[in-house]
Amino acid sequence: MNVDGHECLLQSCVRLIPGKRMVYSARWQNKNVFVKLFIHPDSAERHWQRDVRGILTFSEKAILTPELLWKGEISKVDKLDLPKHAFAIILQAVPHAQSLLELWELAGNEGKKHLLEKILPVLAQHHSQGLVQTDLHFGNFLFGADKVYSLDGDALRIFSAKAVIREVAENLCLFIAQADVASEDLIIKNLNIYFESNPTVPQEEVLEYISKNLLKVRRNRCERFTKKVFRNCTAVKHVKWVGRRAWINTHFDNKDFRNFLHNPEKLFPEDSADLLKDGNSATVAVVELE
Repeated sequence: MNVDGHECLLQSCVRLIPGKRMVYSARWQNKNVFVKLFIHPDSAERHWQRDVRGILTFSEKAILTPELLWKGEISKVDKLDLPKHAFAIILQAVPHAQSLLELWELAGNEGKKHLLEKILPVLAQHHSQGLVQTDLHFGNFLFGADKVYSLDGDALRIFSAKAVIREVAENLCLFIAQADVASEDLIIKNLNIYFESNPTVPQEEVLEYISKNLLKVRRNRCERFTKKVFRNCTAVKHVKWVGRRAWINTHFDNKDFRNFLHNPEKLFPEDSADLLKDGNSATVAVVELE
């Protein structure tokens, strides 16, 4: 892939939404970068423009985001079948970075509290600048060099000052709903960190809204997630074989797991004590995979 007369070497695909977007780690002008490709035949340019606009808005509002190094239309990428009009952005890679999602899944309660101390002031900064991420999730925040970076300009929206309470409360509900239910109380108890960083927001009214609407927001998120599960993308791999099909979380997709799927009975324990259910409708057992 040639960009401004310099070869951009795509290394590995880190995110894929077939027919719409691809994100690659890459090397360009002796820099580690990420290349985001917009490839939908009808909507590529629109989503590309929104992403660029969102990145520039983050920068204008002094919200930390990976540096935009290049943006434009592309016509050819080796070994990739692109539509007539495809678009790309190149972002500076953040060294040794991990997403909030990765860190949250590994953290205990104390670790999660430490993460909240870092992330809630950033969320408060978004809101105090009149910004919300409509597709807010833990993967939209990147931790690197003791700093927090905001990602995904495509889903960034400016809200009216007349709707502060509703916009802030809805966005906080969406943030809380990204975590497991067991962490819900932990986040709510630490929302004082948010309100200290955004003191103009009426705390009681926002907390009342969260109390009344969080369950509905969590259900809506589950419904959206369920729909997304049945697509072939970076997070989920769709596999088929004779008489069966499966959607596998890519974190668990390996040879041993595939062998288990092809012959699960092989690993069922002989000792009935490990059987959770032994009935006509289903057999459920505890097994251990390496």
